[in-house]
Amino acid sequence: MKKLLSLIIAVMMLAFQAAAQGTPKTPSSSQGIKLEITQYNNDTTGRHRTPMHINVVAFYNEEINTIDISYDGEADGEVYLYLNGNAMDYSPEITTSLQVPSMHGLYQVMIITETWIAQGYIQL
Repeated sequence: MKKLLSLIIAVMMLAFQAAAQGTPKTPSSSQGIKLEITQYNNDTTGRHRTPMHINVVAFYNEEINTIDISYDGEADGEVYLYLNGNAMDYSPEITTSLQVPSMHGLYQVMIITETWIAQGYIQL
């Protein structure tokens, strides 16, 4: 019985370590950007009602003045950067680094794929 309990505890510890390592990390000199993700169903028009987890992180890197996006997944997509509603930069890949102009205002990051859209805002 003790061997079985030890085995279960060991498996749980490995699972927690794997989950923690799977999440992209942000550098210490950065400010996180909260992304709101909306999933679309390919079969019908409209939204899914169940929440989904997409392993994508966006943050503003203060040291080099960029918005960096880290994505661990299968989807292909595009990233757009807007300043006060005006397009400022674009990337054809989700995992990217976008240069932020030296202008203050409300920046919007938009990630568009075939099945989901993520968007977030940061005031600089």
